[in-house]
Amino acid sequence: SIKAGNIFDATKLIMGDVPEIVEFKERYNSHPRPSDSSFKYVRPYISNVRDDLESGISPFIGLADFLKANEEKNFWIYGNIIDVSDNWYFKSCPNCVRKVEPKEDKFWCNYCKDSIPFAIL
Repeated sequence: SIKAGNIFDATKLIMGDVPEIVEFKERYNSHPRPSDSSFKYVRPYISNVRDDLESGISPFIGLADFLKANEEKNFWIYGNIIDVSDNWYFKSCPNCVRKVEPKEDKFWCNYCKDSIPFAIL
């Protein structure tokens, strides 16, 4: 059986070569990759994504090719975000990832009991 899994709700799938995606892949592959020191403030899984893409472990693949696949495999599909529902996420603390409340020009984390300059989504 064919299974596709992600953490997103897809409402539209486009099959076949899409010029914008081909252009994105060409741009991505043409840029030099940053060193690991550039990622010191980013969670470790981000650099694993970069490693997967660079090594080909999780290559770019078209949906039509995915439907023909007969083996379990990780891959990446890029697309355009058409709309974002704003009722399923919240601004969170970069330290504990819990919901924060706006407070003047900063945010307040009740869990950390601290004022933070920025929040993450």
